Amino acid sequence: MNFEIYFTKEEMCDFLKKEGYTIETIKTWKSYSTYHNQVGETLHNVEVAYFEKFDVFNRVDGAYRDLSVEQFKVEKVFKDVLKKKLLNL
Repeated sequence: MNFEIYFTKEEMCDFLKKEGYTIETIKTWKSYSTYHNQVGETLHNVEVAYFEKFDVFNRVDGAYRDLSVEQFKVEKVFKDVLKKKLLNL
């Protein structure tokens, strides 16, 4: 059985802050293939949540590699924390 609830980004951030997480916006980069075997990169901002400062593995030119911060993204952390709280009732 699937159960779906929708939360806004602000609601997720508020909940995580109450749980003791730090919310921060960081710059990430992602590589992608373009035509003729060339590689392009895009930069974008991502909100992350963490208890302790996460390591800077794959940090290049002031930005983190997108895949290295996937586990710290607000949506992922919120889902994990909420699921853990609901199952431990």
